[in-house]
Amino acid sequence: CIYFLTFRYIYCYRPEKGISVIEPDNPLEFSFHVNNRLLTLEWGKGLSILENGKLKLLNGGDFFAHRPIASILPYSKDQLIIFTIRDGAFLYDGHTPTPFQLENHVALNNLVINQAIMLKDGTFALGTQNNGLIVINRIGHLLLHLTRNKGLFDQTILALYQDAHEN
Repeated sequence: CIYFLTFRYIYCYRPEKGISVIEPDNPLEFSFHVNNRLLTLEWGKGLSILENGKLKLLNGGDFFAHRPIASILPYSKDQLIIFTIRDGAFLYDGHTPTPFQLENHVALNNLVINQAIMLKDGTFALGTQNNGLIVINRIGHLLLHLTRNKGLFDQTILALYQDAHEN
């Protein structure tokens, strides 16, 4: 199935069967494909997984009911790291989200995260709405902070991508 997700519906396209529509009970926020699973945030309900053509609330997923998510990435074999837009980052073990502690650094305060990606070296790049580009390591320490003062055109990073040459 090829999935198309909107803020209201999930569309499943199969060339031999056409399009089927999944209608969630709640509006959808962003959706994420992580570890071969399709996760989406149902606003007011929480983080859910698409299984057998239906959305199922994840254990502890209600924690995110009113916390918009910017990115969900693999963290370890049994954990995901979930970057929210305004409420920081959380490790999720399939049951309970726990705060991911970021270094107490002015660059990491009051972030509005647009997107996060895991770089090939295992660090995380955060594209922010208000504070440029930030790179942190796996324990939340600041490695790099690029802002307008350090050469960016403005403070907003909308999307991130690391190419095959690790640029």
